[in-house]
Amino acid sequence: MGKEEYLKEIMKESILEYLDKQDFVFGKFKHLAIHGVEITQSIQYYRADEHLTDASDRGPDNSLRLVAGKATWVRVYLRGKPNQVSNVTGTLKLMRQSNYGFYTDVTTYSPQALGSVTAEVSPVYTIERDNINATLNFIIPADEFWGKLRLDIDVSGGSYADDKSVYIDATLKQTMRMAGIMVGYNGDNAAGTANLNIAAPNLADFQSTSGWMQTTYPVSDVTFRIVSTITQTDPLNDAPSCNGCCTPNWSALLADLAAEKVADGAQAGDLYFGLLANGIPMGPIVGCASTVIGSGGNGAEIVMAHEVGHQLGFPHSPCGTPGDASYPAYEPYDPAGNPTASTGEYGLNIDNGNVLSPANHKCYMSYCGPQWMSIYRYGSLIQHPDMHPEFVGVPERWWDDWRRYDPWWWLKNPPYFEIENYYMDVITIIGVYSRNKVNIRTLTRVKTRIDTAGMKRLPMSAELLDAKGEVIAAAAVFRYEQSSAGGSCGTSESRGEPGEYVVHASIPNKASGARIRIVNDETGKVLWEREASKKEPKVNKFKASVTKSGMLHVSFAVEHTAKELDYWVRWSGNEGMTWHPVHSKSPLDERSKEGHDFDLPMEGIPGGKILVQVIVNDGFFTAASEPVTVKAPKQPPAVSLLHPQEGQVLTARRPMRLRAIVNDNAGRALEYERCSWLLDGKQVAEAPDAWITAPAEGEHTCTLIVEAEEGKIKREVAFTTVAMDVRK
Repeated sequence: MGKEEYLKEIMKESILEYLDKQDFVFGKFKHLAIHGVEITQSIQYYRADEHLTDASDRGPDNSLRLVAGKATWVRVYLRGKPNQVSNVTGTLKLMRQSNYGFYTDVTTYSPQALGSVTAEVSPVYTIERDNINATLNFIIPADEFWGKLRLDIDVSGGSYADDKSVYIDATLKQTMRMAGIMVGYNGDNAAGTANLNIAAPNLADFQSTSGWMQTTYPVSDVTFRIVSTITQTDPLNDAPSCNGCCTPNWSALLADLAAEKVADGAQAGDLYFGLLANGIPMGPIVGCASTVIGSGGNGAEIVMAHEVGHQLGFPHSPCGTPGDASYPAYEPYDPAGNPTASTGEYGLNIDNGNVLSPANHKCYMSYCGPQWMSIYRYGSLIQHPDMHPEFVGVPERWWDDWRRYDPWWWLKNPPYFEIENYYMDVITIIGVYSRNKVNIRTLTRVKTRIDTAGMKRLPMSAELLDAKGEVIAAAAVFRYEQSSAGGSCGTSESRGEPGEYVVHASIPNKASGARIRIVNDETGKVLWEREASKKEPKVNKFKASVTKSGMLHVSFAVEHTAKELDYWVRWSGNEGMTWHPVHSKSPLDERSKEGHDFDLPMEGIPGGKILVQVIVNDGFFTAASEPVTVKAPKQPPAVSLLHPQEGQVLTARRPMRLRAIVNDNAGRALEYERCSWLLDGKQVAEAPDAWITAPAEGEHTCTLIVEAEEGKIKREVAFTTVAMDVRK
């Protein structure tokens, strides 16, 4: 090709590209056009310049990072020119990039109900964006959304047609690891006139409570395990010391939950959460958390998402009360320069197609509502270290693998042996500081991981002293930065200094010592101290067995002279290499010498042979029984029906998700023979995650049946469908 022909070809391509941008095809009107495509997993940028008035708040279309392994909605916006075009339908072809860089067909999707739309000529932005029925909608299931993708979209209406290709990077996988401490209750009712005894939640409850968080967070997978079970004895309806603060009783509970985490080794990357039984007196605070651990009620899904956000290091979003100073004002939804926690973009509930407008929805980390994920917080969650980001489906090129052509590769990549410096042998002190006094709730010696991230150094020191009063070892005392869920929106009261907070110290375990104390570094005043007991405790007659009701029965006696003594019952599934608590932070009374009998729940312990052991600790000496082998029973699976939910109101003839979590009692994915969904008694799907069209208006029943080795597990909810376009 000569130079002149080459220039002509370049000019021709430039002209055709210009005409296409002007909605012309070879000089003729394009009567039907794809105006744009929005690809979302809970919130997304789309033509941000048409609704956000501050340019610094805008982002390019689909620039919020999508994650692999999460269900995704594709909204196709259409235009008719010069007149509207009715009954427009289409297809979406999903293609994935191979190792050689080529895109190959995966599958083709048809649009979701209603199945066809009218391409309007010039709709109002807010009306079109806010109406899910104004776009042609496709749903890509979680198991197909991964890798480098190309979406080939073809639409047609009568004799008119258009097409568009969109490239998506879905190589980021994010996983949350939830570790639950189940909290029962045995204490006063709200009025203080009677006693309440409420059983702790279970793994299925823990999974169910995570549903809203899984819908809104950019997360590919969530794993669950039960750490232990404890019993709360104080009501949680006491008053907070400042707006946004936890109450004294909530702080004490956080301290006890932190002790359970320490007993579990404080596993790196696990998000520890105390799930409270329904019926425990609480309010106005309904959840409390620090960067160390969170807590909230069973079934309080948004509270869990909020408190987990605090564990991830997020402060409150500002709305009537002070909050994150970096949170932007999203004009026009916020006053200029005055953020009120607007989400900033349109959200989409991928479970039911509800559109969440930034005009009236607030960030879930605020005290205002209704709540949804904001673009500000969404961005904070992408590649957050506690989301365990990794990349999947990335095409590998042979020249990137240097081992293929470097004969000395094995010298550069020797076998890896993990050095066990992960745990430290420490004296753990956990308590509550209030009114210049320290109330220690846990004093124990344990091997655990030390992590002070998110804690605040206090002008205090924890010291281990010998009999002469000389300091053997010392450590800094840290305070948990605590935040609550609750309160009200619009109050002008600013957050003050809390009247109480959890304190934590970890002294190196160098010797038994004669005294442990906490002193004020500035004044030298002793804030708390404890002297060693005269005699080391000793565990006698330890026995462990499983009752007919599936409880772990333990009995033992203790010889000791300590004024305060705690016991931990723990289990190991790998011959004692690692241990996990069944029950801990429980004081023993004066009957220790005569013996104790306890029936403990085995929630979270897998079936099979395990070792069981009791540890008693007075802070100076630790005594352990000989481990006893017990055959843990194979317990019923934890099956949680996440969507639809009991009493939920959905829009008729709209896409409706059927979503469940099916795990064994230890939180591992369950091997099952069949998973069936029934709608009003008729089978409609056979997978834990599926979509159907919501039924006609009226009352309905959704039933999930899982056929496993243990038999059939059935979950059933009643819900309602309405004809109106429900938007939340």
